[in-house]
Amino acid sequence: MLFPSHVISDQYASKKVLTTNGQIYTGITIQTKQGLTVRTKENKELLVAKADIEEVLPSKVSAMPAGLLDMLTPSEIRDLLCFIGYLPQENIAEEKPITVRR
Repeated sequence: MLFPSHVISDQYASKKVLTTNGQIYTGITIQTKQGLTVRTKENKELLVAKADIEEVLPSKVSAMPAGLLDMLTPSEIRDLLCFIGYLPQENIAEEKPITVRR
């Protein structure tokens, strides 16, 4: 969640499909009899015919968007990590209120 493009699992790895007419489609690919189906980050599926595929390259960018935790408070991040089972509840420090002295 913090660095989605640092390590990308093979099952979620995006590919760049370069076509013979110069188009580039990036997304999760599925091999079909007709060619490749590319599911883009906009959740659209595009069928690229075998005859139209020039090259298929791995993408170095994850389909998971960066900055997902940026809008959350430390407490919300803690709650999320506990919910998904990443950290045991008792091992997480509580958020302490900030005291401003004048």
